[in-house]
Amino acid sequence: MKKIFQNTVTLAIFFFQYQIMVSQSELQYLSSTTGAASYTLDYHDGFLLSGEGNTFSIYDVSNNTTPPFEKTFEHRFLSFIDDFTISGDNLYVAANTAGIFKYDLNTLPQPHLVTSFQPEDLSEAAYDIPVKGDTLFVAYKTKLAVFRDSGNEIVHLTDLFSVNNAALSRIRGCDVKGDLLAFTVGTNFIFPSQQDGIYIYDANTFDLLAFHAEQFCDPEDVIFGKSTDFLHVLGGGQFTSSIAPLTNPRGHYYVLNIADPEQPNLIFSDTIPGVSVLGDSQVIDGDNQNDTIYLATRTGSDFVNPLHGNVFVYKAIDENIQLLDSVNAGLLHFDVKMQNKTMHIASEWFGIRSVDVSDLHNSVNLGDTPTGGWAKSADIFGNRMVLANEGYGIKLFDISNPEAPVLIKTHLNIDNGFNFNVNFSADGQYIFGAYIEGFDEFRVFDANTLEEVASLEFFTGFEHTFVFENSYIAYATPIFGAKYLSVTDVSDPLNPVVQMTRPMTINDQLIDDDGKLFICQNDSLLVLDATNGFTDAFGLKNDSNNAFETIAKYKDTVFVYRNNLGLVRYQWDNDLNILTEDMTISLPNGNPNQLSADSFGLYIGYTEFGLHAYDKASLTELDYYRTGLDFIFPEYWRLEEMKTKNGLIALVEYFGQITLLTMNDDYVSGVDFPKNQIYTMAFPNPTTAKGSMTIEFPEHLKNEKLFLKIYNSDGKQIDFKHKKVVNRFHIDCSNFKHGLYFYSITKNSDLIAQGKFIIH
Repeated sequence: MKKIFQNTVTLAIFFFQYQIMVSQSELQYLSSTTGAASYTLDYHDGFLLSGEGNTFSIYDVSNNTTPPFEKTFEHRFLSFIDDFTISGDNLYVAANTAGIFKYDLNTLPQPHLVTSFQPEDLSEAAYDIPVKGDTLFVAYKTKLAVFRDSGNEIVHLTDLFSVNNAALSRIRGCDVKGDLLAFTVGTNFIFPSQQDGIYIYDANTFDLLAFHAEQFCDPEDVIFGKSTDFLHVLGGGQFTSSIAPLTNPRGHYYVLNIADPEQPNLIFSDTIPGVSVLGDSQVIDGDNQNDTIYLATRTGSDFVNPLHGNVFVYKAIDENIQLLDSVNAGLLHFDVKMQNKTMHIASEWFGIRSVDVSDLHNSVNLGDTPTGGWAKSADIFGNRMVLANEGYGIKLFDISNPEAPVLIKTHLNIDNGFNFNVNFSADGQYIFGAYIEGFDEFRVFDANTLEEVASLEFFTGFEHTFVFENSYIAYATPIFGAKYLSVTDVSDPLNPVVQMTRPMTINDQLIDDDGKLFICQNDSLLVLDATNGFTDAFGLKNDSNNAFETIAKYKDTVFVYRNNLGLVRYQWDNDLNILTEDMTISLPNGNPNQLSADSFGLYIGYTEFGLHAYDKASLTELDYYRTGLDFIFPEYWRLEEMKTKNGLIALVEYFGQITLLTMNDDYVSGVDFPKNQIYTMAFPNPTTAKGSMTIEFPEHLKNEKLFLKIYNSDGKQIDFKHKKVVNRFHIDCSNFKHGLYFYSITKNSDLIAQGKFIIH
């Protein structure tokens, strides 16, 4: 990603690829927040490894500690962490479209990155990585790919299998044992694919040995038995079970005897009860401890609270497979990892819940290690940014330095509803939250203390929330009943009052600085006047054949994506309430998930295709930023929101939290995810001015002649003491002032790595 470096000196020396300002502005990555619900877990030598959305965290879980566990390491990837595989002292991370990462665990609690492999294009994503010697078998989204680990490099060898329907089908999970490889193919559709099922291959010759068809549900993963000839199959939720009258949702767990791998024999099958209508009873992941199988399920039914998931435990030492018991640990379980008699559960709401199962039938909840929730919405006021963190509630950040957001406060809301939207009040003194809890609640928080000071209960299901002066505007989408526009009077934030509800169906909406509320509907583009009791200002356009889907506005220019037409630009005359069409272009990726605009550009955001920046005048594309993108089925893991304020672009990705970017040429920033460059790690980060900093790079460069340069936040190169040892630089920070610093690593005058660190 090119950067702007405004200076009059000749750029024989460059700073992180900054270049003299050119007429075409470019997207600059500034920073990303970290954390999310824990999705995948692994354990190694007293440490628990947790994949939390895009964030890789490590916790000390040695026997003398109890939850919450101390975090010893954190690193954010560009994409979702789906799985860990530990082989000896090596850790392989399947990080979806970010690729494959290999770490050396000998340096725990600070593992060092050995090497990585980034997919060539967006049709490839790493979901699971079983290891056989130096061979990596990777569930690679629509392929089963084979890689070779040569020690300091991961090399793609070949592809064993490809799905026929790449739009819907996924190779989701795989495992290897001895000479056998097994993997799953599942299709997220009402009607399964003929390819759906379990494949068994010879792991040496790569010959197909057997195929076991699966027409009941979506196979998630496979686990080989430890001392048995069993293959355990983890089935996803029965998709059609949520469609009336098929309201009996079930997950699926079954066992194949593969003593003869060419003739797999079904010896056990069980269904996991789910929640009627939701149809969400997937067996997501599991652990095998001495052939006792622990299965993490989303909403595997519980008689006390059926929305909560369970860990189902099966004894599978012989063909007499038995369900021993189920352990409830809260809402939606994604993974489970055993540490002797302690069960660690990756939970959507509780982070990592640890349970003592010494007596399985009388398990004891030891406590939780909060990791963060999924990101739903964000807002910016001055130097503060707020995040709706779904089940976790609210996170408030200081973004005085947008390259290093600092978490100020968290309002934990576990067990008290889902926070789907947040907005600052017009004066920034309050934060408004839209919560889903039974009858939904509009809640008011003090923006300094995050103390809840007021609430208002009414059935909504908030979307597209805005604040204009003393009005809180939301699109209400209840599960039952009519959808409507709601307006709440917040002139007295301690006593909010519903001012208006108006039935209508809305695809997208925005409000401008003049109080004009633009509403996209299937058959029209409508404007209401917020300054005059939300009366109609003008019925702008009516067209039942080309729906008005998404909208952005900057000053007098309005951009609307319309089905069958493309992106349409209009000019808005505020005095005459007239909207005049003046240009239409086709967007190659179709309907955007989000549109936004500011003085620097028009931004078109897609869950699957990233962020595209356009020139507002010519409607030509200027630049592209690769977001977290696909995670299995992206319709469930969306780009939730995109807001532009104060020259910042805030991307809210469900599992990736908030990413801050800008098209403002006055910003000078480092890049965490450089294109076609090696990954480095700076730790501890932040560090103290009297301490030291280590910058580690992949081991295959340890004998290369590398040069390290460090710059302050003004772009000025500074002098410092450092020493190169094997594959790392040790830096003496005793003369560093407090602040943000950038570093570059060059080889033969070529920039190969860059990053940043903070001294406090």
